Amino acid sequence: MKTFRIFLLLATVGLLVPNFSFSQNNKDQVGYDFLAAMDANDLVAYKKCVTADYRVFHPNFPNPLTAEEHFEMGVKPFNAAFEHFTHKVLDSNGDGQKFCMRGIVTGKHVGELMGIPASNNEISVPWLAFATLNEDGKIKELHVQFNQLSFLAQIGANPLAKN
Repeated sequence: MKTFRIFLLLATVGLLVPNFSFSQNNKDQVGYDFLAAMDANDLVAYKKCVTADYRVFHPNFPNPLTAEEHFEMGVKPFNAAFEHFTHKVLDSNGDGQKFCMRGIVTGKHVGELMGIPASNNEISVPWLAFATLNEDGKIKELHVQFNQLSFLAQIGANPLAKN
């Protein structure tokens, strides 16, 4: 009975603290540094996190991208189109060879993106990222997933969505 009470207490605390973020550890620190570089639109810091042969698999692109391609076609346009474009990590886990992260990206759509005019809408889109690291702890391969239709609906570009 005492164990159940402790469990109930911990579950209640978890429900009452919705913005709780899991703390990072050294085994996934490169993921946090990588996201900070993207949010700051900092190519130099971004490239410090990845290997020379880095590839990213992203749902917006049909083929894997290099670091330069991803930064030019993915990072820069989103930072230009969104005010306060920020990746918040909700959960992460790593073992030194791989890491996974779950989070929310937020921002305000204030500029054109992929031909879609600014909507001035706030977005909040969940995402998942899975990375493979090299022996130096740099990201060699990254797989990203997020709900594209939800994202498009939030910026007013999904004709199937009605708010």
